[in-house]
Amino acid sequence: MNEPYASYQGLVYLVLYKLNVRKPHEDYLQEAFFIYDECKKSFDPSRANFSTYFTNRLIFYFKSLFRKQKFQSSRLSSLCRYDGSYSPDPIMDWLFFHDIFHYCCLNEFEKNVLRLSLQGCTVGQIAAAEAVSPATVKRARKAIREKTRHRLRP
Repeated sequence: MNEPYASYQGLVYLVLYKLNVRKPHEDYLQEAFFIYDECKKSFDPSRANFSTYFTNRLIFYFKSLFRKQKFQSSRLSSLCRYDGSYSPDPIMDWLFFHDIFHYCCLNEFEKNVLRLSLQGCTVGQIAAAEAVSPATVKRARKAIREKTRHRLRP
C-alpha cells in the first residue's frame, strides 16, 4: 500500500457522485483524505483490497455525516419560523433564536435545555449536564414547545 492519495481521488469523486453530493466537493475531499490516512494505518491486506476497504469506510463515513447533518437541520428547522433553510454559520443560528431566548418567558433551566438541544445533545446528555432526570428534561422541552408555539407559527 504505497500509492498516494491522489491516485484514489477518482474513487472519492465516484463515491460522492453515487451519494448524490452536489458540488463543490473541496470540503469532502479534505474529509476523504483523513479517512484515507486512517485506512492506511488500519488496513489489513489479508482481508481485502485497499481500494475496497477505503471505499467502504468512505461510504460509511459520508452516510453517517449526512445523517447527522440531516438530523441537526431537522431539529433546527422545527424550532425556526423560517422555511427550514438556515445558515450554517453558528452566529446566524443564534440570531434566529433571539426572540425565543429573550421574549418567550423561558426560565434559566428551559434556556439551558434549549441551548443544549440546539447543540445536538440527547435527552440523556442534557439530564447528566443539568443533574436532573430525563423525564424532567422531557417536561422542560414540552414546556418550551408550549411557550414558543405563538412565536414559531406565522
